[in-house]
Amino acid sequence: MKRTLAVLELFAFGMDSMLAEALQADGWTPHKLRQRSDWELMHLGLSPEIRQSLQDIQSPSIPIKELIEVLDVNHSMCCICRVPDQPIVAHSINPLAAGELPSAKNLAILCIYHQIEAQSTRLTTHASRSLPAPEWLVAAKKAWEVYYDEPDLISIKQAERKPGEVNWWYFNLTGLCEVVKPSVDLQQLPSFHSVFSKDLCDNEGFPVWACGAPSPYQGLGGLALHSYMFEILFELLGLRSLRIIYPTDRQASVIGTVHSGDLICFHGDHVFDDVLPRKTDQNLMQSTCKFRAIGISFVFDLREATSKLARSTLLCDQSRLASILLVSKVGWVEDKYCILGTVMAIRSANV
Repeated sequence: MKRTLAVLELFAFGMDSMLAEALQADGWTPHKLRQRSDWELMHLGLSPEIRQSLQDIQSPSIPIKELIEVLDVNHSMCCICRVPDQPIVAHSINPLAAGELPSAKNLAILCIYHQIEAQSTRLTTHASRSLPAPEWLVAAKKAWEVYYDEPDLISIKQAERKPGEVNWWYFNLTGLCEVVKPSVDLQQLPSFHSVFSKDLCDNEGFPVWACGAPSPYQGLGGLALHSYMFEILFELLGLRSLRIIYPTDRQASVIGTVHSGDLICFHGDHVFDDVLPRKTDQNLMQSTCKFRAIGISFVFDLREATSKLARSTLLCDQSRLASILLVSKVGWVEDKYCILGTVMAIRSANV
């Protein structure tokens, strides 16, 4: 969101960032809004709570200093889904007592969807706005703030890549190990002992993800885990032949020639969408790749993105990537030839 003082002053009254930016662009300020009738405020898109806050001098807005602090530590992103460039709100974790000023500690940055979820969970669980917020909201905020305090060496290395060099944005932590384990002794891989010594995998070589951790790659062991997962992927590519598909391929060369159990790599545009309803311990995304009458789809957990850079710049929008999939199902759905699979890895594309 924009960090101009005029936008922050509107945002501080509880409106979402998109509405605050739109009102500011039209020249509105809290002082001007207070001079309008409730009917006029309603037609500007202001909720009853915001209208009441504007009209009630005793109902203080969030202090700008506190607002900037909570935006900074949450990087202006929802602490639940952590998707950038979407409307956000400053949500009070626990309701304020009469006359109490909002504090950064009691504020969570949420997208509009998760604000509704937080409000509805509180109401359905306690049937009262005066009772504390659900524990998952408090835990999510803490985990997100801790996540951004820790070093992210992979993002640094990915940002330093030269044009044409490959970045690996995602590895299927469990899926890769399950496919490779029957044929490969994971303990013999070069990075195994480095990962195992940092408690990032068990003695069988399967990655271990600390409960509540926002990313398996965060911290000083992230680079070792990244190398380890690439080594497992390399073993997979040695075990199975890889069919590469480009959007420029003739569809007749693809339809009927891809089968369940095949390993394919599609280079081209990917469109990412949320999978809803969302579970609090997952951040499932669906990728759809389309060219001509062919559609390639898979679902993955965005938390397994290899870095903050991968999460915030590529996997939440449309991007040109290369995805390696283990095909699970193929067939016609109306006029579309659909290929469904389990994604093994995602990287930058060659095209």
